[in-house]
Amino acid sequence: MEKLLKQRAENKKKIDELFAQASILKEENKEIDAEILPQLKKDGAKLTMRYEDMTVSIASRKGIKIINEKVASMIIPKDQKETYYRLDRILFAQLAKDYIKAKGEVPNGLEEVSSEYLLVKEVKQTK
Repeated sequence: MEKLLKQRAENKKKIDELFAQASILKEENKEIDAEILPQLKKDGAKLTMRYEDMTVSIASRKGIKIINEKVASMIIPKDQKETYYRLDRILFAQLAKDYIKAKGEVPNGLEEVSSEYLLVKEVKQTK
């Protein structure tokens, strides 16, 4: 039992080290992306470039930002209030997006946001 617990502790330590390394690498990627993005924006146009076996382009991610939680929660149907107890969850974001699509307007207490990110895809080789 003692040997297994020691092995488990060693594994946990290794896992923690790998998570720390992954976190550092993700930050480095963000810095690299920040240098690449301006190069893809020429004269205000967003370009897609092919580089060797990769396609590099700018993508846009849309989301919802909660400005006033109390006001924003008014779009939740009364019979579903228990389901959406935390507004920052994915479930509420989807409800808000569906509301915007159905009503054509952003409800009070929310704001639509979009962010650009670098999209890198490998080109499929054709034979």
